Amino acid sequence: MKKKIVKEIHFESVDSTSTYIKKHYEELENLTFVSADYQSNGHGRMGRSWESKSGENLMFSFVIKDPLLIKKFASISISAAVATLITLKPFGLENVTIKWPNDVYVNGKKITGILLESISLDNEIKFLVIGIGVNLNVKSFDETLKTKATSYYLETNKTIDINIFKNELFKNILNILEQVKVDNDDYLVIANKNNYLYNKEVYGEINNEKKLIKVLEINKDNSLHVLVDGVSKDLYYGELTFHINDWNIT
Repeated sequence: MKKKIVKEIHFESVDSTSTYIKKHYEELENLTFVSADYQSNGHGRMGRSWESKSGENLMFSFVIKDPLLIKKFASISISAAVATLITLKPFGLENVTIKWPNDVYVNGKKITGILLESISLDNEIKFLVIGIGVNLNVKSFDETLKTKATSYYLETNKTIDINIFKNELFKNILNILEQVKVDNDDYLVIANKNNYLYNKEVYGEINNEKKLIKVLEINKDNSLHVLVDGVSKDLYYGELTFHINDWNIT
């Protein structure tokens, strides 16, 4: 098998790796990774800020310009989550799961967040930016997060070499994106085998209405196959929102 070459730009400090890609996308090759020891203006879903001390977390983004992968937009978040999961496990973490649509959990707490953004010009998606943050050497969280978030250190009482972990994760992302590109669904099998919500009844919001939902599986288009009031449905992020921590249902 031909060895994949990882294209990476690394900063000691940057406002946001995703913002850097958006500003410089024309000069970046497809699947270029941009990482940083520190981000002063990192952000997650719904505009939430995401910041950490230097050396605590792995923070990076990468760009997708390949038209074949852009067409498979819906599969990108879940494939990145699978790549993170299969990278974490060999480093000694157990009970690593994927919480739809794009988080990775360890023992019921969030260790990784993934943000996928599509950038359009003239009503056409030109490129995708995928931002990922993995909590690695964080030794504590504030009161608002400590029941919801975890890190490699908190799970193992050990620190991890961020560069070694990063290199493994980059390789796994590239390998799984190759699967996505050729319609190999092995990554989806892993996602469903490690689905945090599988066969659980949890509360969610559908069209602003609170419903009890039984989760069945993650579909190839990243919709979620569920039972609502005994009726089978496929729902997309945006149509369905979970508030598991708020309602203490796991």
